[in-house]
Amino acid sequence: MHLSAARFLTIAATLFFVATPAMATTCYEAPAKAPTFRQSVDQANDIVLVKITSGQTPLFAKKDEIDFDFEVLDSLKGKYKVGDTFRLRALWIKQGGVKDRKEFGGHWDPAFWDRQITRLDSVYDCGQKLAFDPNNIYLLFDPQKSGDRAPLAITAEEIFEPSQDRWLSAVQQLVDDPALEKARSKTGIEYLKSQKSVALAAVEGCSDRLRPDAHYVAEVQTLSGAEMTRDQLDPETFAQALEGCDGFTVVLGIFYGSDRETGLPIDVDRKPMQQFVPVRDGLVTLTDFTSEIGLNGPKTLPLEDIVAGLLPAADLDAVED
Repeated sequence: MHLSAARFLTIAATLFFVATPAMATTCYEAPAKAPTFRQSVDQANDIVLVKITSGQTPLFAKKDEIDFDFEVLDSLKGKYKVGDTFRLRALWIKQGGVKDRKEFGGHWDPAFWDRQITRLDSVYDCGQKLAFDPNNIYLLFDPQKSGDRAPLAITAEEIFEPSQDRWLSAVQQLVDDPALEKARSKTGIEYLKSQKSVALAAVEGCSDRLRPDAHYVAEVQTLSGAEMTRDQLDPETFAQALEGCDGFTVVLGIFYGSDRETGLPIDVDRKPMQQFVPVRDGLVTLTDFTSEIGLNGPKTLPLEDIVAGLLPAADLDAVED
């Protein structure tokens, strides 16, 4: 039987929508804020460590789409067993490309824990697309869940060295102990020392008129790590830190380095990679920083103790009162 071109296109379109995963056609409204790691583990029905065994281009595939076959190496939570297999349509990426997460160093980097910089490679109005490098091992949350996977903070993350990976061990801890709120903890000074850079930023006066350009007039004092300057203050983020201020104002900032071309967390734009908390009456409340790292000991510290704990003794005199 000969089909007309129009008839063929109608049949092809029908097959395409039938074959397309539900996540591609089910829309959602992204939450205002991504859930905590604790909440992400609790929400997930299945959490598995997997390797990719094969991949093939599906019929009517979009650009770079691949049907990946996965084998379960370890099941941390849910119905899967070691050796189980399943197929998942996703995007293919080159090894060592811009989405390579080796800079997290086994997920010990505070940037991963503070800003939830996780593998949401592309978040669209309708669902989200995962991307995989066939050479890597992955920890997947609800791998075959469709449509509403967007509310999860973590969907997939590379695990380069399973025995040394802090994220993998943290998820296991959170699964094993439902009462555990944070899988990592440090003292306040240890937490700050582990950051790529910590600095104080101050403005002489604060008003609605000043805020949009406040980063140009701020004075910056680096306390630890890479040297920071006023030009490196993100205007929008710094302005938000000054909301409600009156007169001379000081904030403590954490800087995570340059922009990462590695995907968008739900609640954080690609830029900036920095956070600020206000110094009030000479005190800093470290829990005002958004972080998945818990704090041992005092949560509020005198600024002078933070400066003494971070700056070498020879540099203490350089910090203005």
